[in-house]
Amino acid sequence: MRIIYFLLVTTCIYFNGFSKTSLYHHCPEMFKDTSKIVIYIEEIANALRYELTEDSLRIVYMPETEGGKDSVIFQTSMPDKQGFKRLLLNKNIDTLKESYSNNCIADGLVLNIVFVRGNKEKSVNIGNCYLADIAPVIKFLNGISPESLKIWYDKEILLKMQQDCK
Repeated sequence: MRIIYFLLVTTCIYFNGFSKTSLYHHCPEMFKDTSKIVIYIEEIANALRYELTEDSLRIVYMPETEGGKDSVIFQTSMPDKQGFKRLLLNKNIDTLKESYSNNCIADGLVLNIVFVRGNKEKSVNIGNCYLADIAPVIKFLNGISPESLKIWYDKEILLKMQQDCK
């Protein structure tokens, strides 16, 4: 059942983009009775989707070229189910804004993180800035991802870029 949302997310993103409206309102069946964190990393010609549930981590390559097909490039069972539950349940997702960005940098780190608890969803866009509330999510995910697929999220560098922008 939880694997089915992979196809639903891909279809929704292809036709509707990353918005909260498109993901939840057009494809509500993918959010039934589950908790997960989905992270999208966009690059110039492709994107990666990290699907983190209490059962597994799946990393999907999503080429943005015409005719390109999504492909699972890494998958593993969740080694720390309790840690995942604590991570998701301890997050007060209602206090997060929809978007955080360092407007002084045109490209670089672009993340879209979708938190899902049952039928409740919160989408947060992050562009070239550090958020203490998001750091534990990235750290947890990087702890179970292979080295080549870890998400770069350096606190010191991101905070310095934010300070330099002022």
